[in-house]
Amino acid sequence: MVVIIVVAVVLLTGGGGSLPSGPLGLVPDDASGVAVLDVKDLLAGDAPDEMVDDIEDSWEDFLDDLGVSFDDLDTLILADTEDGTLFVMGGSIDFEDVLDELDDADYDDDRYQGSEMWEHRDQWPEAVAVLEDRGEVVAGHAEVVKTALKSPKRGSGSLLQDDRSEVRRALERAGKGWFAVAEDGCGYASTEVRQCEAVGQSISGGNERSTVKVVRAYLFRDDGRAERERDVVEEHLEDTLPRRADIEDVSTDGAFVVVTITVDEDDWDEIIP
Repeated sequence: MVVIIVVAVVLLTGGGGSLPSGPLGLVPDDASGVAVLDVKDLLAGDAPDEMVDDIEDSWEDFLDDLGVSFDDLDTLILADTEDGTLFVMGGSIDFEDVLDELDDADYDDDRYQGSEMWEHRDQWPEAVAVLEDRGEVVAGHAEVVKTALKSPKRGSGSLLQDDRSEVRRALERAGKGWFAVAEDGCGYASTEVRQCEAVGQSISGGNERSTVKVVRAYLFRDDGRAERERDVVEEHLEDTLPRRADIEDVSTDGAFVVVTITVDEDDWDEIIP
C-alpha cells in the first residue's frame, strides 16, 4: 500500500445501511487497503516528536500543492481501490487557498454529483473535489474521486456501509489510535501466515512516554482457522519485530488473532505491516 506509514484510525461510525458521515464515509466499499491518520490527535502532544515530524514531512509537498495545511487537518485518509488511489482530507481547511492553488495549476473547474470537481489529467492528483459544506477535500485518480462523490448522494457504496468488507472489519478490530491501516491479505507476512483474509493495525501511546502501543489484528476465514494460526502468527512476529519490541499478548477473538505489542518510539516505523 502507498505511503502506508502515514495512518491513524478514526472510530468507525455509521454502520451498514446508514448514510456515511465524515471522511471515512467517502471511501468506496471496494477498497483493498485503507490508511487513516488522526491528525488532530497526533498533534495533541502525546505522540513522539520524531513520529510527528516524519509523518508531516512525508505529506508536505502533496498538501502544499493542494493549498492544504497539515496543521488545519483533523483527519487524512489514503485508500487503494479498483479505480485507483483516493485521498480524503477533513478539518478546518482554507478553501480559498485550495481553489487558488488549483486555478494556478491550470485545473479545469467542473461539477460532478452536485459537487465542485477540478480535473487535470496531466497532473497529480488527476482530480480534486472541493466539498466546503462537509469541510473536506477529496483527491486522486479521477474515476475513484467520482466514485467517492456518489456515496453521499445514493446512500450506498461506502466502506462504512459494507459489513462484509474484510478491510473494514480489520480496521475496526485494530481499534483507535494516532493512526491505523488495514489491507487485504497479510502483507509481507503472507508467506508465513496462511489463509489470512486481512490485517489491521493501530498505533497509539504506550504506558511509558518513550514507547508506543501497537494492536495488530489478523482476520481469518473462521474461528477454527484463527485458533490454528495463532502460534504461527506469534512465531512470525518473534522473528521479524525490532529487537526493542515486546509482545505483550497474543489471543484469539472469533476469527481474529489479536496481538498487542509495545515498541520503543524510535522503532515505530519498523512495525508497519
